[in-house]
Amino acid sequence: MEFENPEKKLLKSDLTAEIAKTLLRKRVIIETVNDPLKIFLRLNRHATEIPEIFN
Repeated sequence: MEFENPEKKLLKSDLTAEIAKTLLRKRVIIETVNDPLKIFLRLNRHATEIPEIFN
């Protein structure tokens, strides 16, 4: 029977937590940009230019 190193297990869970935090941060950033962009596109259906904040 093989025993897993407890330190290795801790590292794995730390890494998983870091990945989860990073993904949440990215999601928040994407939603922060997406919401105003969606509103802009809804209001300006025939717009030819996207405002500078989205470039």
